[in-house]
Amino acid sequence: VDTSSVSVAQQGAGAKTAVVELTSGYNNTVSVSQDGTGQHSASILNFAGSANSITLNQTGASNNSFSVVGGQGTTNSANTITATQSGNVGADKSFTLNMNGTVGASVTVQQTNPTQANTGSMTIPCQTCGAYSYIRN
Repeated sequence: VDTSSVSVAQQGAGAKTAVVELTSGYNNTVSVSQDGTGQHSASILNFAGSANSITLNQTGASNNSFSVVGGQGTTNSANTITATQSGNVGADKSFTLNMNGTVGASVTVQQTNPTQANTGSMTIPCQTCGAYSYIRN
């Protein structure tokens, strides 16, 4: 599927889980926003395609986690991933980013909460690397 848009907004009390599969395509947009109390979890699975954009925002007083996992044996070109995780005291944040055969990707992950330990993992085997940043403050 090309030039599609998926938007998930989850707010309020209680656990929030979002799972999106993006198995192919060009110029697609996926946006996940999770806010409020309760644990937040977002997953983009079997990620493949070109010029796609993924935006993840997680805020709140509980644990936040997200993962973007490329489809096995796929090649991803010129995709953009932007993720922000923030929260109050006691809000652990973690992410896993695993893309395959990447050409020119742009990845920015920001975790904000200076009082908590955060974890992250990026595995981006690239044919031609793009711009990657991890910001913790």
